[in-house]
Amino acid sequence: MIPLVYKINPVDNVATALSDLEKFKKYEVFEEGKGIVGEIETKTRVPKWYKVALVKIPEESPVLKFGYSIGLAVIDIEPGTVVHLTNIVLSEDYSFAELVERGFIIGRALVNIDKGDSVRIGKNVKPLHPAFYSAPYGTKVGIAAKRILEDELVRLGNIIDVPHKLGWNEKYRSLVKEFYKFLNTGVMSMSRV
Repeated sequence: MIPLVYKINPVDNVATALSDLEKFKKYEVFEEGKGIVGEIETKTRVPKWYKVALVKIPEESPVLKFGYSIGLAVIDIEPGTVVHLTNIVLSEDYSFAELVERGFIIGRALVNIDKGDSVRIGKNVKPLHPAFYSAPYGTKVGIAAKRILEDELVRLGNIIDVPHKLGWNEKYRSLVKEFYKFLNTGVMSMSRV
């Protein structure tokens, strides 16, 4: 594949990497219906099919892809930075709105937590956010999306999808599924992009 990033809508503040992108290199930005609309210099490595920030996305601002909000930035995201979950995936049992309002630190790791391990109150994380103070010992709050070292702060990751009860965007999710299906089956190819 041609090393470029792809966006659908002019309002998108992220684009999809169509190949693995190396750190500190410039890549062209292709917008559907317009062609090449500029370039972005990566500040981090961006794996194929991951999102890359096209502009600075301030903390608590929407992340826009295909013209739709897919979540909120939980830290300031610089242009050229990979956009993904970097620490934990939040359980839908907790109030995303309250976490946004009070900050994004959930707690402190009591032990090393490996990628894929459950993050549990009291068992491997000491809660530092009021939303988790009354949670019973062992309550699962998410899955580690990267290794979290003992005594390291446990935070929400770079972005998080909004839980269904807070307004899951089915139209966006359907668009994403169709887009990747077309690319993976060859119905859509780089010659059409």
